[in-house]
Amino acid sequence: MEESLAAITKTIDKLSEASLQRIDDINKIVNGYKKEFEDYKEKLEKKTTYHERRNNIRDWLFFISVFSMPIYVIIEIYLKFFAK
Repeated sequence: MEESLAAITKTIDKLSEASLQRIDDINKIVNGYKKEFEDYKEKLEKKTTYHERRNNIRDWLFFISVFSMPIYVIIEIYLKFFAK
C-alpha cells in the first residue's frame, strides 16, 4: 500500500514538474511575442510621426505656394500701374 502511494506521489510530482516546465515554456513564448509586438508598435509610432511631419511640411509648402502667387500678382499690378 505504501509503495503504491509513494509511486502515485512520485508520478504526481513528475507530472506537476512537467506541467510547470510547460507553463514556463508558454510564458517564454508569450513574452517573446509581447516584446515583438512592443517593438513593432514603437516602430509604427516612429513611422507615424515621420509621416505626420512630412505631411505637415507638405501642407505648409502648399500654403506658401498658393498664397504667395496672389501676393506676387498684386505686387506686379501695383508696380505696373501705380508706381510711376
